[in-house]
Amino acid sequence: MPTLSLCICTMNRPEELAIALQSILDGSSLPEQIIVSDDGDGSAEDVAKRFAGVIYLPGPRRGLGANRNNCISAATGDLIAFIDDDVTVDREFVAIAKESSLEQVITTGWELNHSHDPARKVSAHNASFLGFQRVAPGEQLKAICINATVFPRDLFDNALFDEQIRYGYEEIDIARHAVSLGWSIVYNDDLHVSHFPAASNREGYAGVLNVSRIYITHKAYRHYERNRAKAAAFNVFAAIHHLAYAVKGGHPFAEAVSTIRAAREKQRAYR
Repeated sequence: MPTLSLCICTMNRPEELAIALQSILDGSSLPEQIIVSDDGDGSAEDVAKRFAGVIYLPGPRRGLGANRNNCISAATGDLIAFIDDDVTVDREFVAIAKESSLEQVITTGWELNHSHDPARKVSAHNASFLGFQRVAPGEQLKAICINATVFPRDLFDNALFDEQIRYGYEEIDIARHAVSLGWSIVYNDDLHVSHFPAASNREGYAGVLNVSRIYITHKAYRHYERNRAKAAAFNVFAAIHHLAYAVKGGHPFAEAVSTIRAAREKQRAYR
């Protein structure tokens, strides 16, 4: 049976991290590796030490993309999975994850998201033209639910998480990159976790998400699909949409302009 490295990227959430780790150890099957990569103040190290066999890594502190890659650099499993520090895994999660394909296939499931009352099932949706993940998958899935996804280790020999992404949309970026390399994404309804979104570390959340969305959507059109015209059209429509949304919602216009500029700077840097 394939071996599994289960990775947790964390930042200043020691209580949530302890609950996440305990949920893994309470499972019917255990991963061969549990890795905690800490982008925070170091409080996660004391938590990791309480759980035998957990590997603690100081994080690069350059954002979530870099932190995920930090885990990958230490992972030895045939399969790699990631959960956030405010996630708990189902009792059978690891056992089911180990049944995933080792071929050019990424397996993704769903999360029960408790930010709503009642909690709701969240699964991967493909991106719209403007990059919002709202499109039903149809015949081809081009997105993942990162907290319930299993990657064959071999993928990361050719594709890593984009380290320009500090937060948000890194999961659909790696999915699109994989698809552009000929990989497939399959859905497994038995693979699922529970997500209890923590309130901490969400300052400026909306602005960062929009920068990431505009940056990675242009990147997908320009570099993965190799469609310059589509990428150029996206930049025009994305700017109009974002500025109009700011005006309609009464949000500071200068902040909207700053978001667009930040995304464009990342686009230029990627080239």
